[in-house]
Amino acid sequence: MRRQLRVIAASCLVLAAAASSAAGQASSHQASSHQASSHDAFWKHVQDICNAASNIKTVDRIEPHAEQIAAAAENEHRLWGGHKIDHTGRLYKFGLVETENEQDPGPSNTVPLQKIGWWNVWRYLSVLSEAGRIHLDFLRVTSIEGAIDARDPDGTGERRSNSVGNLFAAIDQIDNAERREAAKESVIRGAIADRPWSAVFISYLVHTAVGATVAKSPQQFAYSASHIDYIHQAFQASIAEERGNPTAAIYRACPAHETMPRRGDLICYHRQKSCDGLPARAIQNLVGFGDRPNDKCRSITVSHCDVVTHVDKTAKKVYTVGGNVLQSVTERRMNLAAGGLKFSSSQGDRDCGDAQSRAGGSNAAPHERCSLNDRDWFVILQARPAGALAAVGD
Repeated sequence: MRRQLRVIAASCLVLAAAASSAAGQASSHQASSHQASSHDAFWKHVQDICNAASNIKTVDRIEPHAEQIAAAAENEHRLWGGHKIDHTGRLYKFGLVETENEQDPGPSNTVPLQKIGWWNVWRYLSVLSEAGRIHLDFLRVTSIEGAIDARDPDGTGERRSNSVGNLFAAIDQIDNAERREAAKESVIRGAIADRPWSAVFISYLVHTAVGATVAKSPQQFAYSASHIDYIHQAFQASIAEERGNPTAAIYRACPAHETMPRRGDLICYHRQKSCDGLPARAIQNLVGFGDRPNDKCRSITVSHCDVVTHVDKTAKKVYTVGGNVLQSVTERRMNLAAGGLKFSSSQGDRDCGDAQSRAGGSNAAPHERCSLNDRDWFVILQARPAGALAAVGD
């Protein structure tokens, strides 16, 4: 009898725990749904603001500062002779890459600096550092202990991280000037290969194009070696605008797939593995309001942005230029929605298996992304009107 009572009591505890868990999950789901719905009115208002600036009638009206940023991006792609990706997400032109000294060395020892991949990136870094826009203390070179003398491909080595400043100080002890130069250039090449520079590229474009006019201060553009800093700034600008408050930021945040991109805008995706594949709205609410869509996706820290350089209304294609895309300055051609000029959520084959099957291959991983354009795009940073910026002041 006592055993039966114990069994009944244990069963009741299990049922109570299950009910409590279910209630907690339901409460969490309700809270998440409430958060999402509470922002619906906000995003509708923001979309109205974005659409007023970019629609069928106004998509060709480019803000002067946006034009300058887009022209700077085009110029950098020309200097690099960079990669090109077509609208199916395939690389069809291979250009200069970040670690190359020269793509096509000629018989002369005189080398045009702009044809040296690593030097171009060093130019971005140096110009921004000398202007006080960013600090270079994030630049580090990775070394693997024992790797030079090792020969076993199954062996291992401990990773070491060395600051560029400390390595330069050690190199300065070398008496021979030519060897000092060679050693420092090798350190720079290693640092550039080891550290992402795509946000540095965007910051360089903004600084050189409009840093003396509409983007003088960090309040106007958050110069950074990390994209998420100026993405956050654009989200805060949209929040301010929606509330009727002034803001100095040159970009606002517009939902990616409901907005028509214009020349000089930025189109951004995230690379947060814990948030992979989530709806764009979930990421927008996470970045804008800190609403976590689930227990794994807690924040966006890794992302990427390209500059819009051209909108082909007839072909319904948008052209962008981005830095550190396949280790180069790369132009993409991407799709606009069939029913208009909004940025499409369909950017080439998502499943490599289907694409390889059509090509007669069978080596693709089941869920590998086949298109280089198929990314988790979630926001367009739209260039705000020059008049609104002038009203705020520096």
